[in-house]
Amino acid sequence: MIAVDDVYASAVRYAAPAEGEQTQLMRLCRAAVSRLQKDMADGVDEAQCIDSLVCGAALLAAADFLALHADSGVQSFSAGPISVTQNDGARAKRMREEAALLLAPWCRGAFRFLGVRA
Repeated sequence: MIAVDDVYASAVRYAAPAEGEQTQLMRLCRAAVSRLQKDMADGVDEAQCIDSLVCGAALLAAADFLALHADSGVQSFSAGPISVTQNDGARAKRMREEAALLLAPWCRGAFRFLGVRA
């Protein structure tokens, strides 16, 4: 069984929630674990792929967290040679893509990819 605490420990590293936002991230971790457990392919033994499941769920939860906060941060700021840019929307998208790659062998549905050739 996927341990939500393990997922949360990884998601914290990806999302870096501010003080007071940890509860929200934990809830997103629970939701990600629930989604994965419902989308597991038939016959998959979680013990065989637990690391992929934990990492994938953490990436999904962190991506959801970052997407929720994407509009609340600095998008671009410059002052002389110093510039600050935050694009959590693109980061969240990359996290979801990585999660999908990790989870594709173990899940059905939204996490599956089909190869396309031109």
